[in-house]
Order: sequence, then structure tokens, then C-alpha cells
Amino acid sequence: VDAKQACETALREHEASLLPGERAELLATLGAAEHKLGHDEAAGSALYKALEIDPLHPSALQALRQMDSLPPTEKLACRQALLRVLLGQSGEFSTSSPGIAARSGSSPVLRDVSQERAALYSEIGDLLAGPLGQPEDAITAYKDGLALMPGSLTILHKLLEVYGASRMWAEAAGVLEDLVEGEKKESRRARFKQTAALIYRDELGDLPRALKLFHSALDDDASLVKCLDAIEALATELDDPKELLRAYQRKIKSLGPDGADTPKQRAERLRLWTSLSRLCLQRLGDPQTGLTAFEVTVALDPANLDRQRQLAAIYSALGAGKVGGGADLRSEERRVGKECLRLC
Repeated sequence: VDAKQACETALREHEASLLPGERAELLATLGAAEHKLGHDEAAGSALYKALEIDPLHPSALQALRQMDSLPPTEKLACRQALLRVLLGQSGEFSTSSPGIAARSGSSPVLRDVSQERAALYSEIGDLLAGPLGQPEDAITAYKDGLALMPGSLTILHKLLEVYGASRMWAEAAGVLEDLVEGEKKESRRARFKQTAALIYRDELGDLPRALKLFHSALDDDASLVKCLDAIEALATELDDPKELLRAYQRKIKSLGPDGADTPKQRAERLRLWTSLSRLCLQRLGDPQTGLTAFEVTVALDPANLDRQRQLAAIYSALGAGKVGGGADLRSEERRVGKECLRLC
């Protein structure tokens, strides 16, 4: 209130003797005071009068920047003008504005304004991507911000949102991989990798890249069990037996010890060991691993006579000359599991 009254008094009583720069400064201070008092209409009137005198008056522009009631086009113009001010302060842009000359009285002191400029580009991008509906220009603004603050997670997230909304999937995947590089928390990094993998799989059709990212996401966060299903499905679609073996191994490992299996978990464990055995016997030319894996299936399902007959047939085919059965389930799976999972 005191600042408002002082400015009003100075403007009223000394108007004839005030220099343009002094008058602009008083109007800017008055506008900022009015805004703090919640009088945005009066604030806007004073601030725009200041800008009529000096279109690049920093204090007036900063006060306008704080006014949420402004239309989006005026918010954009304000931030663009502030960028010109900051460019002048960095030495990249010069102006002959009489207001600036009156304020400084000499050449401006140069300083690093990269962070301030990046913040303005980010705000400009928000306006262009949101109420102004210009996503392409928003992308340009966000990129300009990133050029000043490489690796800024805030701007990268905003850029990712615009790319996704615009269905620019290759660019979105690239941003996600940039986010991965800058993220130290493993669980968040894993989520970024998983999302990138989904884009490569569903939108870009790059299945090998998607498979690699799903594996990498699991390496960071083993709780992302949906990645396990995605890995098995991709390995099957790619018809890559080595990748399919790796998928089975990771799934078996994720199940942990069998002692606390629910019926559903036991069925899944049995499916995986059976599939692993067949894969090794039929496609990978690894009869020993295939045989020991099938021995686990018999231990997991000891009442299944068909499995015991199949195991005997495998022994016969391999010339092993022995008949399985009777092995303790836990010790057998642990022994064979250690051998097979060693390849993970």
C-alpha cells in the first residue's frame, strides 16, 4: 500500500519534471504493487503505460509475467519481450531503447542468463502447446530451452508430452532415452525404458530394439512383471530361440523358490520348464539342458505318468540308459535351475 501511494504521489506531483525512464520505473512499481493487492485491472493499466515508454522495461515485464489473468497472446508477447531483455543482458542482442539507456546510464553489465532464458522458453512452450494450440512452435521453444539447459528433466517431460500428443513416436522415444540417461533412480529409469519399449514395439515396429529395452527395464526394476510377458511374446514373434530361452530363464528366476507356489504359479512353473526343455531339445541342439529341464517337470508333476514315459523316451533317445523319478522336487529344481539360469 505504501509503495502504491508513493508512486501515485510522485506521478501526480512531479509528472512534468520526470524523465521518461523515471516515469516508466514509477509506473512499473505502481503496477507491481497493484498486482500484489489483487487489483489486476489497475496493475495492467499502469504496466502497459510503462511499456509504452519503454517496451523492454524489465520490471514491468516481470510484473506482467506474474499476472495469470492476462490472455494467452499477451502472456506470450510478455515472455518474448523478456527474452529480448535477457539477450541484451547476455550480450547477444542490443537495443537502442531510450528507456534502457535512461535506466543504465552506461553499457549494461553482461551476465549469464541461460537458466532464466530456458525458463522463459519453457513457459512459451507451455502457452503454445496449450491454449494457443501451436504444438510445432511449442516443440521449437522447448528445444531452444534444452539448448540452454541440456538434460533438463522438466523440459524433456514437456517435450515428451507434445510429441506423444502429436503422435511423433520416433521423437518421443528419443526423449525417453534422454530421460533414461539423466535419471539416477532405478525405478523411474526402468519406467522410462518400459515406455520407450512399448513405443518401439507398438508404434515403430522395431521389435529387436523393444526387446532390448524390456530386458534393460527389468535389469533396473525386477518388479515390472509385464516386461516378462512382453519379452516372451517378442521372442516368439521374432522366432529367436536364444531370446526365447533367455525369456524362459528370466521368468523361472522371477518365480523364486517353489515351496510357496499357488496352483497358478505351479502351473506356470511347469509350463516354463516344459517349454525350455522342448526348446533345448528341438531347436538349440542342447540335449543335456533339455533333459535336465524335463527332469524338473517330472519332479514338479510326479503323478503325471505321461511325463515319466516321455522322460524315459528321452533317456532312450539320448542313450542315457536310465529311468528318472523319485528326486526331491526342491533339491532337483535347485540343482537344474542353477545350471540353466547360469546362462541368464
